[in-house]
Amino acid sequence: MVASLEITKRAQAQDIMQTVRPTPKQNALMKPRRKVSRDLLVGTWKGVDEWSTNVEYTIRRRNGAYRIIAIDTSDNERADVYEEKWDKKKRVFSFAGYWNSTGRFMRCRIKLTAEDKIEFTYTYTDSETMIRKLERNNA
Repeated sequence: MVASLEITKRAQAQDIMQTVRPTPKQNALMKPRRKVSRDLLVGTWKGVDEWSTNVEYTIRRRNGAYRIIAIDTSDNERADVYEEKWDKKKRVFSFAGYWNSTGRFMRCRIKLTAEDKIEFTYTYTDSETMIRKLERNNA
């Protein structure tokens, strides 16, 4: 009778263990995690080294459209940004920027090349001081 009592107690203990459910936290740890999809173009981008540029470009996406903010970190000037455009086929984001302090106008193209790198292609206006060329007399 003692042996059957021990067998009964073990069977009851196994039944209890089988009916114990994991807590939500334990359950979450046991499930495979789904990889979160994020937009790799979104974020703040800066030059590779301290000599390249003082401008940081922050890209955000709202309602399916990209927006960019360009800030010169040396004086916190913010560029006026125009013509933001996402070319889905080429996967290129382009925009134009105007710096009021210098009158510099830029056309820019951004293409993601790695998770943490972009190719930033730009053209801009520049200024030079020029002098009049002296003409020789043809005498």
